[in-house]
Amino acid sequence: ENDLNIANFEAVFALETQSPLAHKKPFILKADVEQTLGAFKNIHLNHVVLANNHLKDYGDRGLIYTLQQFDQANLSYMGAGLNQKDAHSYFEITFNNKHYAIFNGYWHRDTAYLDYDFYALGHKNGVACLNGVLIDQIGRYKQTNPEHKVIVICHWGVDFKPVTKEQSKLAKILTQAGADLIVGHGAHTIQPIQMITQKPVVFGIGNAVFNSNGEYDAHNA
Repeated sequence: ENDLNIANFEAVFALETQSPLAHKKPFILKADVEQTLGAFKNIHLNHVVLANNHLKDYGDRGLIYTLQQFDQANLSYMGAGLNQKDAHSYFEITFNNKHYAIFNGYWHRDTAYLDYDFYALGHKNGVACLNGVLIDQIGRYKQTNPEHKVIVICHWGVDFKPVTKEQSKLAKILTQAGADLIVGHGAHTIQPIQMITQKPVVFGIGNAVFNSNGEYDAHNA
């Protein structure tokens, strides 16, 4: 109850029954508002990160409705917003007189950008992208607050596969920019922990609750 509990919410709340991406995107993930928020309350979940490949499964309306539901439930979120500035906002936490800043982003995918319109850019809603803008923001934060610890939560990786070259490259860029710890998820499987630029990088924490329908056996993951 007194812990800081953060989870990746990889779905969307929506009033619509049909997704605008139904015939374009292979997996559409929709969650029940009342049951989900009730479960979150039961396990004392107080923060969610939203920069992933499912928050806009029901388009702009789904994203806006989801953020409204979290606001009404007083559950704080990061990694998505009604514009790029909101999506790139970060958590600042003070614990035992130590200061932490937590950033969140989803790696760039051409399909997410061109076909699904997922990223928050300028005045457009969407999720935060692990791009130059966010990396620059992390760097500037670290320069201004060198004594603060910077944690970056990354949604990246290929489903059920080992760490990709792109993940390693991004991890190096992020640690050089000022990240003190990287926590990754997205591949739905455990990935290793490595020291990169003398900083710990947890490439993939696996899953908490995920209805994989036997895919672990199928992919030998």
